[in-house]
Amino acid sequence: MKNYVFNNFEKEKLGIWNMTIGSLLKHQRIAMGLTQKEFSNGIISAAHYSKIENNKHEISATDLFLLLKQNQIDLIDFYNDLYFSNDKVDIINKSILISQAFYKKDKEKVRLLNNLIQNSSVSEEEKLRASLMQAILDGTLADMSNKMKKRIKKNLFEHDYWFQNERYLKLLSNSLIVFDNIEIQYYFNQIYEAYYNEIDIQPYGLLKIIAAISINCLHITYVRHDNIIEKKVVELLDKFPQVPDFFVYQTIKNYYVKLFDGKKEDAETIKQFMKQNGLNGYVENLA
Repeated sequence: MKNYVFNNFEKEKLGIWNMTIGSLLKHQRIAMGLTQKEFSNGIISAAHYSKIENNKHEISATDLFLLLKQNQIDLIDFYNDLYFSNDKVDIINKSILISQAFYKKDKEKVRLLNNLIQNSSVSEEEKLRASLMQAILDGTLADMSNKMKKRIKKNLFEHDYWFQNERYLKLLSNSLIVFDNIEIQYYFNQIYEAYYNEIDIQPYGLLKIIAAISINCLHITYVRHDNIIEKKVVELLDKFPQVPDFFVYQTIKNYYVKLFDGKKEDAETIKQFMKQNGLNGYVENLA
């Protein structure tokens, strides 16, 4: 199914000029003849998506990218329809584009977008995340680790409750690889203590960031041959709601549990299952 591209007359008639992301998603969905559940299936819950369409919740750059990709909506067409000129949307645009380029391992586009982001008015967290994406693709992360760690620590940990802020949690998720295992254990323990008994009352957007941090912890410590926090990571992920929104995270968790247990054949079976179900992008980044 191909996305619907609105012409200028329709934009005027439907009020698409200067509309919100949620409103434009709604127009796209209706034009494609899909229900909210069909449009958001496997990405976010229908209830959460409904609030995005009604501008009661914001959507993360990652979830927006996945929604557009799943429904075959061209990213550039979408933002042409959005027709915003303000800096806030320009920032969101760059954030989504660099995430898309990073996912596709497009070094040149990531380098270009990182340069634009570094020279824009985005937050320090966004600039650090963009720098990390470029460093990972360029293979220069080890060369910049000490400098990057100082910037991240200054930005993150000068706040007593950094683990309650989504922006700081996203930054930690992207930057975990620059920390040693003892540091990772220390920071993850703070997240564990803050959320273990309150997972069921957290919004899905926050839970997805915590899940991403958890998976990154498993990946990094496995690659480094250290199971220092495997038990706590698994315990935390096991507390997550058993809903489709977290299916991929739970599948990857099971994959690393098999690896830590030395059951490589079982881990390979999980990897093949992911490939067969269109999750090649995730599989490429597994250990």
